[in-house]
Amino acid sequence: MHFRGDDDKGYRVPAGAGRFERRETPFQPLLLVLRTEPYLFYKVSRAFDLFDVEVQQSLITTIGNQVMDYFYLNKEDYERLQASTFEEVLINLVNSDLLAVAR
Repeated sequence: MHFRGDDDKGYRVPAGAGRFERRETPFQPLLLVLRTEPYLFYKVSRAFDLFDVEVQQSLITTIGNQVMDYFYLNKEDYERLQASTFEEVLINLVNSDLLAVAR
């Protein structure tokens, strides 16, 4: 897990614009590099849910058995995760069976 800081790649597409229009938005990227396994995305999503973090954008890449995911967050959520036990909780969720994650 790597907290990357603002990489100037975040953007928002306004609702109802009538056409595709990007507006730069200072989202903060969190990079996760994991080994692929069944239900991995659910487990990662559950970790964000436990910390009440809404992912603004994501870029999911799977190559062979490796997953490289960028999750773009609001600055407040990003800073809160940095100062929390998010990494420990995420590791525990990824290494647990699915029934334990659902609780």
